[in-house]
Amino acid sequence: MAKVLLTRPALRAAQLIARLEALGHEVHNVPVTEIVGLEATDVPSQSPQGTLFTSAAAVPFVPEPLLPHLQPLPALAVGPATAEALGAAGWRDVQHFGGEIGALLAALRERPKLGPWLYPCGTELSHDPDDLAQQSGAEILPVPVYGARVRPAWDAATQALVGQSDWDFTFFMSARTATLFAEQIQAAGLWAAGPPGTALAISPAVAKAVEPLNFHTLRIAGEKTTSSLVAAMAVT
Repeated sequence: MAKVLLTRPALRAAQLIARLEALGHEVHNVPVTEIVGLEATDVPSQSPQGTLFTSAAAVPFVPEPLLPHLQPLPALAVGPATAEALGAAGWRDVQHFGGEIGALLAALRERPKLGPWLYPCGTELSHDPDDLAQQSGAEILPVPVYGARVRPAWDAATQALVGQSDWDFTFFMSARTATLFAEQIQAAGLWAAGPPGTALAISPAVAKAVEPLNFHTLRIAGEKTTSSLVAAMAVT
């Protein structure tokens, strides 16, 4: 069993926490940002073929004016938690791909090109829409519906938790999170002897942002997916 420190916004952490706990790990989440909705988005001038969702966090923030236009259309979700959130929110035709972005892109390649796919997403993208379009051959229109707001400085209890020296892994899912986390560590005067355990970064860009923390061991996920990041825990 490993002791794991997450740095995800609370709204996006539940699925990963459940997954790691099911594997027998002790998990604590210390977010440095929180999810907030953006201003209402106008209805796109182009009629979309369907919608793409790579995070359940986007679902509750899809603006109400868009819902009547989008809910009857096919929705492709990366993972089951996102598909469940879409079904609960009123989407009628939902398909998920077990958390594998490659499988979703393969499904897009096989579908007829009848129009663009709308991509409700956050302002900080784990998956670049241009990359998704290039890999799938589909037209993808990103629609940012939520963003991340910086949380207040850690209180004494949070500082005491993070400052423990027996963490086995610390997860980083975005470069901004890594930068803010490092700032909090420095401001609180924690990890004076160096960060404990291993840092796990979901991409090379995130790994670059983690470097100022000076982890002795830093691993990068083979793909920009949660599954790949979890798999990196087992690398020897």
